[in-house]
Amino acid sequence: MDGGKILFLEQLYKLYAKDVYHVAYIKLNHDEEKAREAVQETFSIACMKIDDVYASDCPLAWLFKVAHNVIKREKFRLCTGKTEKGEYKFATEISMDKLSMEEMLVERMEFYEDSVFDNLEKILTKREMQFIEERYLKGKKYKDIANVLQINESACTSFGNRIHKKIKKLLKKRDKTSQNFDI
Repeated sequence: MDGGKILFLEQLYKLYAKDVYHVAYIKLNHDEEKAREAVQETFSIACMKIDDVYASDCPLAWLFKVAHNVIKREKFRLCTGKTEKGEYKFATEISMDKLSMEEMLVERMEFYEDSVFDNLEKILTKREMQFIEERYLKGKKYKDIANVLQINESACTSFGNRIHKKIKKLLKKRDKTSQNFDI
C-alpha cells in the first residue's frame, strides 16, 4: 500500500470512526464492545479493499455501507428472535451447547432485513417454498417431501434441483449488484 493511500485511510479513520461507532452502538443495542468491534471490522475491510475505497466517488458512503453490512451481520448472529412488541431479543453470546432444541430451529429465528430469505418468497412459488421448508427447516428427506408434495421421489429430486438453480441465479444477481460493497 503506498503512502498516499495510508494517509487517506488514516484521515478516514480520524474523521469518521466516531460516527461509525455511534451508529453501531445504537444499532447493536448499546453494546460498547460490539460497537468497537464493528468499527474495527469496518476499517479492516477498508484496509483490505483500499483500492475500492480510494477509487470510490464517495468514500464516506462506501465506508458507511460496509459498516451497515457489518452491523447487520452481527445483529443476525446475535439475534434469537423478536419479543411480542416486535423488538429484537439479543443474546450476549450464542453457544450451541447452551441452546435448547427449540431455540435452535431456524424457522423461529428472524433474519436481517434484505436477506436472501426475504427474496426467496419473491422468486419461488408457494410449492417451492413448501419444499424449502420441508427440506431445510424441518430436515426431511426427499422421500418424505415427495409424500408431502404428492409426487414421486425422482420428481422431487428434480424439483429440488430446479429450486437450487433459481436460488443460485438470485445469489449471482445479488453479488453483481453489490460488488463494490461485498464483505
